[in-house]
Amino acid sequence: VEIRQASWLRWAEILCPGVADLQIASPMMGKQLLKHLVAAPERVAESKMVADSMATWSFILEIWRDDRRLWATCLTGAHALPGFLEAEATEPGERNYPLWSAYPTCYERMDVLLPGEARRSTLAGVVASLGDCGDRHLRGKALAVSGATTLALPVSLHAGSRFSKEVLTSNIGPLQLVLGLGARNVLPSPKAQCPVGSLEFLCGLAFAGAE
Repeated sequence: VEIRQASWLRWAEILCPGVADLQIASPMMGKQLLKHLVAAPERVAESKMVADSMATWSFILEIWRDDRRLWATCLTGAHALPGFLEAEATEPGERNYPLWSAYPTCYERMDVLLPGEARRSTLAGVVASLGDCGDRHLRGKALAVSGATTLALPVSLHAGSRFSKEVLTSNIGPLQLVLGLGARNVLPSPKAQCPVGSLEFLCGLAFAGAE
């Protein structure tokens, strides 16, 4: 049984790099995460996140075109932008509340794609599609994970990894994730250890709608 549970997590990690780093309650959740990853996006009803702190939540994010997964990644507290999680701190004994509205962009992850990587052209195409007034065939999918709790959330796709408050306030209604993707060339510098022609792929995440 333990071998099977570990296999579920390994398969999930192949489909979505970073799954193995999530703070899940037990390996048994590997099967649940794998079932989520292999399923095509569906319409998500209104969801409500209940937690004392966003530090306990991680997010599995995907972008699909029709019935094909183009991209998947995980965002955790390690990818929170400076100040977002720290801003939750309150007086001792008081409950911490996420301050989503104060941070147009809450999380950002950067991955470097080397020349010749197979996924490079696919991701570049996704970024280009988002920048050309969107692509109605692209759909986002998200699963929030905290301990033994999982929660599917609706996703709105946007170009770029940083958002303006106007983007967030235009999404009035139930809570949803705002997922943005961007790409840029790696600039030559003494600290850059990447080959010429490498690409920085950036993923940004924010929250819109009801808190």
